[in-house]
Amino acid sequence: MPAQAADELSVYISSTARDLGPYRSAVLGALRRLGCRCVAMEDYGADSVPPLDRCIADVLSCDVYVGIVAWSYGFTPPGGGQSFVMAEYDAAKRGKIPALIFLVKEDHPWSPAYIDRGSDGDKLDAFRERLKNTELVDFFTTPDDLAVRVSAAVGRLALRRRLTSALPEMGLTTELLEAYQEWVIDRYGYVELVGVGAKEIFLLLSDIFVTPELRRFHTRQSSPAQSEARTTMNDLLADAAGTQGVVVVGEPGSGKTTLLLHLLESILQVGGASLGLDTDTLPIFASLRKLSTAGLHQPLPVVLQNELAASAPGRFPDDFVQRLWRRGRIVLLLDGLDEVGQSADRAAVVDYLRGQAQGLRTRGIKLVLSCRSAAYSEAVQLGSRFSFVEVLPLDAVRTEHFVERWFDAADRLIGSADGQPGTGNQALRDELIGSLRPRAAASQNLAVLTSSPLMLSLLCVIALRGGEVPQDAVDFYRECLRTLLGRWSRTKGIEPPLSASNATEVLRYVAFNVHNAKRRDFDSAEFVSMLAEPLRELMAAGEDRVNPHELLEWFWLGAGVLTRLAPDTYGFTHLTLQEFLTASYLADDVEALRRVAFNIGNKWWREVFIFTVQLASRDTAAEFFTAVLRPDLLSTASTMIRDCVNHVDFIQPKPFVRFLEDPATPAGPKADVLRMFVNRRDSEVIRVARSLAHHRDPQVASLAARIVERSAGGATAAGQVQLVADQPVIDELTGIVMLPIPPGEFTMGSLEVSRAERPPHTVRLSRFWLAETSVTNRQYEIFLQETHHAEPAFWREPRFAGPELPIVGVNWYDALEFCRWLSTRTGLPYTLPSEAQWEYAARSTDGRRYPWGNEKPDRTRACYYDGDVDSRPEPVGSFPLGRGPFGCLDQAGNVWEWCLDVWDPDVYSRRVGETPIDPIASTGLVAMRVLRGGNWWFTVEGLDASYRFRNPVDNRNDDIGFRVALNQL
Repeated sequence: MPAQAADELSVYISSTARDLGPYRSAVLGALRRLGCRCVAMEDYGADSVPPLDRCIADVLSCDVYVGIVAWSYGFTPPGGGQSFVMAEYDAAKRGKIPALIFLVKEDHPWSPAYIDRGSDGDKLDAFRERLKNTELVDFFTTPDDLAVRVSAAVGRLALRRRLTSALPEMGLTTELLEAYQEWVIDRYGYVELVGVGAKEIFLLLSDIFVTPELRRFHTRQSSPAQSEARTTMNDLLADAAGTQGVVVVGEPGSGKTTLLLHLLESILQVGGASLGLDTDTLPIFASLRKLSTAGLHQPLPVVLQNELAASAPGRFPDDFVQRLWRRGRIVLLLDGLDEVGQSADRAAVVDYLRGQAQGLRTRGIKLVLSCRSAAYSEAVQLGSRFSFVEVLPLDAVRTEHFVERWFDAADRLIGSADGQPGTGNQALRDELIGSLRPRAAASQNLAVLTSSPLMLSLLCVIALRGGEVPQDAVDFYRECLRTLLGRWSRTKGIEPPLSASNATEVLRYVAFNVHNAKRRDFDSAEFVSMLAEPLRELMAAGEDRVNPHELLEWFWLGAGVLTRLAPDTYGFTHLTLQEFLTASYLADDVEALRRVAFNIGNKWWREVFIFTVQLASRDTAAEFFTAVLRPDLLSTASTMIRDCVNHVDFIQPKPFVRFLEDPATPAGPKADVLRMFVNRRDSEVIRVARSLAHHRDPQVASLAARIVERSAGGATAAGQVQLVADQPVIDELTGIVMLPIPPGEFTMGSLEVSRAERPPHTVRLSRFWLAETSVTNRQYEIFLQETHHAEPAFWREPRFAGPELPIVGVNWYDALEFCRWLSTRTGLPYTLPSEAQWEYAARSTDGRRYPWGNEKPDRTRACYYDGDVDSRPEPVGSFPLGRGPFGCLDQAGNVWEWCLDVWDPDVYSRRVGETPIDPIASTGLVAMRVLRGGNWWFTVEGLDASYRFRNPVDNRNDDIGFRVALNQL
């Protein structure tokens, strides 16, 4: 038979109909999406040819026979000795038509009405046994499960046939390409089920993979978070066809590597046609962390050939990758740009890849890279001809689906506690899902934690082994290590070679040495060498002698904290675990911490230092902050230092106080440190802030005054329904501060911005109160806890998570519902501000252009896009120098804010000659509402206090929040 792609194959579908109708439909749909021509009884109409003869003729005319068998023998024609399905199968065998057989799993629940007994049951049992021993491809459960397995088998068959078209003159034989396919699947197509047994347990990645949402964005935008559109893996590869390559960005543990490996597995198991590629496309996967600057003078095929030779010594010709390169039709999957050591090395690798990517399209080679979000600013240097997609956190539905698939896989592979494989762990699964639903919905911290596939995997291990659901990442890893290294092993009769505490000591030492060397892997000899000192200390403390080779094997096979990356090459199961253990080591070794603290600006160390300050004592954390509070480090790493501060609830203020009181400290670094304490309450910092409130530098003075102001009281409590003119109101539960805005008349609009702000016109406003800042995550979380309202979009994304960050991902209705809740609880008429109220609070009566006056904007006054690709929203109140005339903060930048008004671009024109009182536009484009204030990714134009923007009422964007207003009773 000539070589064929999946979209050229004709496939005959054979099964009983009464019991397998939905299964047949799922298979037909999946194969037709692959482009196959399907022949099935559903296509038959009235025909003079006897049905069985017609069926057998069709079987013999097709390229592939797919047989699906459950527990019904099926219809036997009068006078015939076989059912239709058996007769069709025998015809395929006689005609030497490839047969792909799928049997329903024997323990899968099935309706008794569709289970044959008696004579037909005996015939069916014999038929199933015959199929098991000859043509069986796989077992199935649900219609979707069957569709995936049939698609994969047909895709593999099509791929094998297409491989015969390889050109002999390129030195590529069918046998060689098939050998490569098998090796790649064996090495990369399986995932180890870490921490669930005392041996290696692997399963196909597709068994637990949950397709994440992907978001596409442009490098000209300030951040991956500012989305262009949702996309799919098919679109991802379509992007690769139209550009030099695709960069997949995501947070630690978000599944970037897993996504690349899923692409690899899909191409090899199902065929490229399922992803819009040529059916005989072949993938090449490589880790960029192994790419040294010394190798950058070589062409990329040579670099990849060297890695292949190291991973599979002697299995392939010395120029195998070069032969593939000449053949073309390759998807090149390069993982971990962020794992290349130093920033300078990453820059060199980026420059190298940018050069090597040129010309790939003409060879039919598609390039896909991955990197952490923290390294995004370096990745964008690849240039505008690369497209970028972000792996989004798993939402609530995907989270539950992941847990279900993980436990199903664990049941299949290791059985269950009561010896009933396939059922025994369902109670644990359901208990875990049941505990996550309400807690994640009401806790942003837990929602972020459990939306990471890495964290979910570890959480499933904890649940399987009887642990508790932790509340934060530090507790999460502590519980993981306790579970993996101690408690569970003994319940299974496995005696660990070291106690959990001593095993952790050893792992911390190994992790620190590996991380400090900017590596992720080591061989057994290096492991033994690293363990010499800690094992000597343990023996001196009374621990029995431990064989380091046996310890390595236990860490790998018994505890599951290490994984084998290649023969005699090991590493921690995930980089994040290595980072946590490194931080744990540093938290207890202040001298080592001082030695590495200068790396504060290096993204390789970001997660380590955040974990360190959470794990360390207050005094040790203070030593760390003393080491990094230097003007030169603050100039490049203030964001990372602030991230560390924000992850600590109780902080030792001495290093910060000394830095602020030092007269030699320049104003810029002083302002950087003060900004870290705007939303914290620390008496020593407040004391220093009082003295700095009169500093000659206006940014320092304003930040210091803001800190002092936040420490003062004196506002009216929200429980007092009587509003007092000119007095602020503070809601006791949420802490929302409402500032009084006096009645007045002002000129609304401007001639200097755009048509939407014209013409300027006079408006009169009654007394009202406006929130000092946008509503924060902490305040919105209280609303979610009390009302069980749906969580916002982006609620699970780390860059938008933080108690004092402005809430984003809420639509106009969500914002209004928050106001209704606040009104019901307090008895005060909370609402969204009108557009006129918002602009008056930002401009007053003096016609100023910006809330602070007429001076041009800069980053000391507002959070907006100024070309910094690492731009993101800032904690509310971080820019007191941008305070408005009545005291409101962040009315320029940070997030857009919803207003009550319907969007009407011509409403200003209709007000000319009038002086409307408290106007609210109610006509126009009713599906749109007004936005005001600019945002963290919008350019400087949006900061103008008169600038008008709009958005559909049901849109939930990552740059839109809201603040609340109170009208006079």
